[in-house]
Amino acid sequence: MALTKALFAGQLEPPAIEEMTIDLWPEYDRPATLVMYRFRVASGASPSTPVSIPIPTSVDEPHAVAWRDDKGALFVADYTRKREGDRTLIEARLGSLEGQLEFYGALELDGMARTFRFRWPGGVPVGSLSFLIQQPAGARELRIQPEPTEKTVGQDGLTYARVDLGAQTPSSTPEIEIRYRKDSAGLTDPAPPTADTPSNPERSDSSPWLFGLGGLLAGAGAAWLAWSFLGSRSRTPSKPAEKRVAKAPGGERARFCHECGAKAQASASFCIYCGTRLVTN
Repeated sequence: MALTKALFAGQLEPPAIEEMTIDLWPEYDRPATLVMYRFRVASGASPSTPVSIPIPTSVDEPHAVAWRDDKGALFVADYTRKREGDRTLIEARLGSLEGQLEFYGALELDGMARTFRFRWPGGVPVGSLSFLIQQPAGARELRIQPEPTEKTVGQDGLTYARVDLGAQTPSSTPEIEIRYRKDSAGLTDPAPPTADTPSNPERSDSSPWLFGLGGLLAGAGAAWLAWSFLGSRSRTPSKPAEKRVAKAPGGERARFCHECGAKAQASASFCIYCGTRLVTN
């Protein structure tokens, strides 16, 4: 009986996170830091088993919780919240082994000086934990602790610093600190969401989160190519899911290029801006 109970408990245990990359984008589209978890569940796990994702208790509600299918499309994921001391566990049901979760963190402002601190809440084991920090447009004297493993220039022309922290136990709570100076209050991407972006999208596995910022960024689509969602050494992150369009006015689904984000006509087979063949849902 004891063995049966142990086996049953093991079957109900949430799957471990095989890899977690946390993107930190200070002053991206608001005077705060956009925090994006991009993760892969252990390959042997069942997609139907809820995944436990820890976030700070200071986060009222994630801006997006989604999973990615084999075609690269993002879908809204159902989830529940469970508070455990200094962290909140998001229990998300994913339709695949890859997911994304987003929220905003407070940025300390002192004149031209900016500071952002983030502590991984812990509570779950992670096979490999990394941070990818986007240097804001117009920022200078960027300092990151721990020291970055590498720095690269993304396809958007911005500098990205990577910090690899390796495997984490449930009791591990590493902290990262970002400091820089900026002469203006300008944002990296000041464009607001398009009019057909739902303010409170319905959490349903049947509603895809398509890439793109809509018509406002269509002209800049070629410079903002969609990046790999997650890889063992992913260099640049995907676009925030908060700005992806779920449905167009009237209930019909809007079409956007999954590569550059440009809006496409319903009958189009290829993107008129970058030439990519459009995904048919």
